[in-house]
Amino acid sequence: MRIKNSFVVGALVVFACVLAGWSESLPRIVAKDGHFVDADGRIVRFWGVNMVSAFPPTNAVEKIASRLRSMSVNLVRPHHLLRPSRDWVWQSPVSGLSLLKEDSRTPDPVAWESFDALNAALARQGIYLQLSLHNSRMFLPGDVRILPGADAEEWTAAIKELNSRPWQKSIDVRKLLPMVDERCELLQREFTKELLLHRNPHTGRSYGEDPQVLTLEIVNESSFAYALVCGNVFPEYFERKIQARWRRYAVAHGVADVPEFRKVRKPEHLRLRADFYRSVDEDYGKRMVGFVRSLGCHAAICYSNLWRGEDALEWQSRVGDYVEDHAYVDPLVVRSPDDWLDEKMVRTRS
Repeated sequence: MRIKNSFVVGALVVFACVLAGWSESLPRIVAKDGHFVDADGRIVRFWGVNMVSAFPPTNAVEKIASRLRSMSVNLVRPHHLLRPSRDWVWQSPVSGLSLLKEDSRTPDPVAWESFDALNAALARQGIYLQLSLHNSRMFLPGDVRILPGADAEEWTAAIKELNSRPWQKSIDVRKLLPMVDERCELLQREFTKELLLHRNPHTGRSYGEDPQVLTLEIVNESSFAYALVCGNVFPEYFERKIQARWRRYAVAHGVADVPEFRKVRKPEHLRLRADFYRSVDEDYGKRMVGFVRSLGCHAAICYSNLWRGEDALEWQSRVGDYVEDHAYVDPLVVRSPDDWLDEKMVRTRS
């Protein structure tokens, strides 16, 4: 097995050393033979930064992009596009591309204008994008309307219960919901389509077709096995769905009499359960990769960053175009609002 096109994304750094050329219409970079390469087959490497819930005033985007270029940055990772709070962006009027009031589906026009203007400014400085489809999205009760049904009230109650928990007990569960719940997968597909078919008025190109989008991640920092081994608990509505799916999987693999997946103890059942956990991730990953490609997006795709074990490495190296891994470091570069992109930091060099 060979790891394909790996690079490391830290809280601030994406490893790289050779810069792509600067131009407004960026050349397409593809993943091939273990590297990112240009049309002539030359290896291109990246030096980049996270930009978390970054929706700056449009009159600041040129300064930000210019400042990043002055530091030789050629890749930006717009992170947490649907973040439900401004806890990481204290002075911003918005936190995500959706209004996040009754539902998580209604676009925020202020955030979209900022997003588009910033990305266009980055493109003019030769800076690529690494997008992720699911980070900290909070599904809301109004989202139930995407799929009317007799269970709508129960689904809504389960979402309310989940959202009442502290984030430490809910964030990993939310990331797993599209893998096991039809409504949540439809919601993720809806956002994916909205994002990739959205035409940036400043560039005239949709994000799905724009070579500026170097890579696309299906879900950030997620693994079905990891979340459950760590003791995450679903609201009862979703728990029943997973238990039913587990029983169907066991029967299909010749094991008719198995306990609930949380009560498995026999070695042969533990191995079967591990395979089941992997299959939940892989099946969803394959569905989403197929959906992204059906929208005409040519960006390199990975399922999730790889910190969850050998099973994840094996299937993600088959399904994705590259493998991504990242780690967290201390001391942190940013610890307070005073450390962030104030006027002094975004001022360009004279």
